[in-house]
Amino acid sequence: MKSQFGYHLIKMLKRAGDNVTVQHILIKPNVMTTEISNAIQKLDTIRTNIIAGKTTFGEAVAKYSDDPMAKFSGGMLTNPMTNSTFITIDQLNDPSTKDIVMLIDSLKPGGVTKPIEFTDEQGRKGVRLVYLKTRTEPHRENLRDDYSRIQQRTLQEKQATALAKWLVDKVPTFYVHVEDEYKQCDNVAKWSAANTIASSK
Repeated sequence: MKSQFGYHLIKMLKRAGDNVTVQHILIKPNVMTTEISNAIQKLDTIRTNIIAGKTTFGEAVAKYSDDPMAKFSGGMLTNPMTNSTFITIDQLNDPSTKDIVMLIDSLKPGGVTKPIEFTDEQGRKGVRLVYLKTRTEPHRENLRDDYSRIQQRTLQEKQATALAKWLVDKVPTFYVHVEDEYKQCDNVAKWSAANTIASSK
């Protein structure tokens, strides 16, 4: 069977209803130099069309990208903490995105890099274009420029507070066994204390 990860050989050992026990072999094909060269030429043509205004970056992603998730996000990287497309330079420290920092240093908003080779999290080689949508100069945080970030952070803090309150209220009504190695955790200690107080009443 072929997938985005390579070629799979799957042997079913047993089946009980919807549960199966299988053995699995995955073979990743080597990416040949000619394939990389062809991808670079194709992306160079796509870049030319974007710069000429014949297509937008989002349209090019939807039409040509091999990354199925990119088709939903328009190819935009998202901040895993906030789910927004606003990313600080220090958050681009993932091995698959580290090279982007150097590329966007000389890129202006709306600019597209030349095709560049990269290796993703699974160790697969590929070629990509990088588009810089906007850039914010370093500044002191304020409501005018950073409203969405402040709003997101405030929401997360309120959610964390509500969850902590819910846990403190509900944990005493349940029997909870905590392994010794986790009893030193501050949060677990708070919940254990709440449970002890409730059971001693």
